[in-house]
Amino acid sequence: MKLQHVLMGSAAFAASVYGGYTIGKPMKALPQPAATAADEAAGSCAFDRLAGVYDSIIGSEEQWMFYGWLRWWLLRDAQGDVLEISAGTGRNLPHYSYSKLSSLTLTDISQPMLKQARSKYFDELQLQYKQPDVTVKFLLADAEQLVAADGQPPVTVPLPVSSRRGAGSRASSSTTGWRFKQDSSSSSSSSTEREGERRSPEQPGSVWRFKQQQQQQQQQQQQQQQQQPDSAAAESAEEPAAANSSNSVEQTASGADAATSSNTAAPAAATASSGWWRKAPEPCTCHATTAEYSSSSSSSSSSSSSSSSTFQPGSFDVVVDTFGLCSCKDPVQVLQQAAALLKPGGKLLLLEHGKSSWGWLNSHMDERAAGHYRQYGCWYNRDILDIVQQAGLQVTSSSRWHFGTSYLIVATAPAAAAGAATEAAGAGVSAAAGAAARAAGAGVSAAC
Repeated sequence: MKLQHVLMGSAAFAASVYGGYTIGKPMKALPQPAATAADEAAGSCAFDRLAGVYDSIIGSEEQWMFYGWLRWWLLRDAQGDVLEISAGTGRNLPHYSYSKLSSLTLTDISQPMLKQARSKYFDELQLQYKQPDVTVKFLLADAEQLVAADGQPPVTVPLPVSSRRGAGSRASSSTTGWRFKQDSSSSSSSSTEREGERRSPEQPGSVWRFKQQQQQQQQQQQQQQQQQPDSAAAESAEEPAAANSSNSVEQTASGADAATSSNTAAPAAATASSGWWRKAPEPCTCHATTAEYSSSSSSSSSSSSSSSSTFQPGSFDVVVDTFGLCSCKDPVQVLQQAAALLKPGGKLLLLEHGKSSWGWLNSHMDERAAGHYRQYGCWYNRDILDIVQQAGLQVTSSSRWHFGTSYLIVATAPAAAAGAATEAAGAGVSAAAGAAARAAGAGVSAAC
């Protein structure tokens, strides 16, 4: 028995010495792996590709890491006019104190991700009924180009209203650690049928309903294929015999179209039958999110500004960014743009993941950073404190969690940015006063 105790004690002592040396050794400044052209292409489209299953992928991770609680803790300070950049699928929506908000604007460069956020607000959480006094907007915007150019009016690029009930209209049920409870009426058969109609085939929330929808789609495709030859034959029979040559050409074209449609439908049916986890990704729209809407937006000399929303400096009381700096090409510019949009005394609320406090964990993260970016579009090993310092923000409070990889930061704009926002606000007030005075003068002259 004594020998066993000695061996166990020696093993515990050796393990403690090795663990203390590994954890306590000085942290090394490890460089971020350089991204290749293939990495950039894959990472830039990752969010468009994963939008339909994004909440299911990270839902369990956020639960056991208590990110829902960290989101709630951070957003307690959100009040007044709030802008959330890189909003993604809207995972912060359940955690806002809406009684403190005057308006909430959610922006993202990925149209599929922002569609999920809007559907989560309207369909899953139904916050439009619970918080009717708060104005909520969902705008397409590049986090690196948020501020309107000098002399240019702000540009507003909303999501198309017609797509709210389309693909990706229902978000996954694992969006947060806790959810709003639905009303008792949602358990009725009619609401269940409506939910089945709204749920997109891309969503993995209900396997049996998804399979049923797959079968319906396959039947519709088969019916369309059968109708195409019948309609072609009927048209050829009705036409006069003098046009046989033209009919042969038309029949050949229709046959080619039918072959093309059947060839297209076959891979689609095979993809659908293979399951949602093997579904082919949709075309990337992260760099051309609003090509079809730019013509209806405000005219601008720059094409990039017309396809992305911009805002006047000093427009918001609070700017929120949660886990967005990891996916931006220039995170310093993102923070500088966000700071420029703050009103005097406004706050910048950040919840980010990045470089750890321990050297051994940084080595592990750096080895896998490039592959993680290719798959998820996220550089999760960036030095967040260094980025905040380079942006010139004044940190009010900060804390780190999960071995230092999670950053909870409350900051304010630098003095120069605050002064510029004050001047912009004053210019806006004076311009509005001048316009009102001119309108009043015009009214008096018209009355005379």
